[in-house]
Amino acid sequence: MSTSVAASELSAREVVGMAAGVVGCLTVIAFGFYLLYLGESQNIAGWGTIAALDALIFYNTLKTNSDSAWLSGGYTIGATLVTLASLYNGAWHWGIVETIETVGVIIILALRTRLNPQGAIIAGMVVMVVGTIPLMHDYWFTPFFPSWWMWGIGGVCDFVALFATRKWSVEDSLFPGVGGILSFIMTALALR
Repeated sequence: MSTSVAASELSAREVVGMAAGVVGCLTVIAFGFYLLYLGESQNIAGWGTIAALDALIFYNTLKTNSDSAWLSGGYTIGATLVTLASLYNGAWHWGIVETIETVGVIIILALRTRLNPQGAIIAGMVVMVVGTIPLMHDYWFTPFFPSWWMWGIGGVCDFVALFATRKWSVEDSLFPGVGGILSFIMTALALR
């Protein structure tokens, strides 16, 4: 009897983690359409570098059979689809965030033979944190209020995925934990 309870609990955790990934994906896509509705020109380079970094993290979470693979996969699909949609009416803007993310992705790819998947996830999260700092700076001086809900829902998805993990480890907990903290900081900055 206890075996079936553990199996159903594990199944429930997997469903919760999967739901967090799906909602995260749909939130990113909805935000892209919302920006289109507002008439905001979307940054093709910005969305593209985010998609590349998310894809790299997703690949490594898959290699480790991570519980957070659904979340990183959802964000990868969402950012990729928004990148493709931004080709329609977006603008190419290359700034410090895109440079940081591109350099980080290139370094991680160049070191992929030396890094194990956990090391690549750690490196990807370092790039994500460093790449978010200039965005936090921008939001500090010019908050972008229409983005609060995207950051807030993303943070909730991140923490739901974090609590749905079976164990606290680099491959399972780092992406949703750090992502959730960054998302809630961005939510607070957008609501200022």
